[in-house]
Amino acid sequence: MNENLIPLPKMSEYLLEDFMLPMNLDVDDVSKGANIPVSEMQAILNNEIEITPDLSEKLAAFFGVSKMLFYKIQCEINSRELAMPEAIFA
Repeated sequence: MNENLIPLPKMSEYLLEDFMLPMNLDVDDVSKGANIPVSEMQAILNNEIEITPDLSEKLAAFFGVSKMLFYKIQCEINSRELAMPEAIFA
């Protein structure tokens, strides 16, 4: 494995570090505000499911950002995983 690789980001890290923690929000807050079931929100934060266009729109409406922001980030993460799978566990 190349030790110079930067670890691939995870959607959970992005949501937590850039949105939830700075806004002092927990899973229940986001779930209720974005109209996403708690179990589904928890699965996103556990990296068990990916962001779909529908989820992206719901999260975006709640956080006040572009409706496809989260989906585009998910697609970029997926693209990087395909291009450099050895970086996944770096």
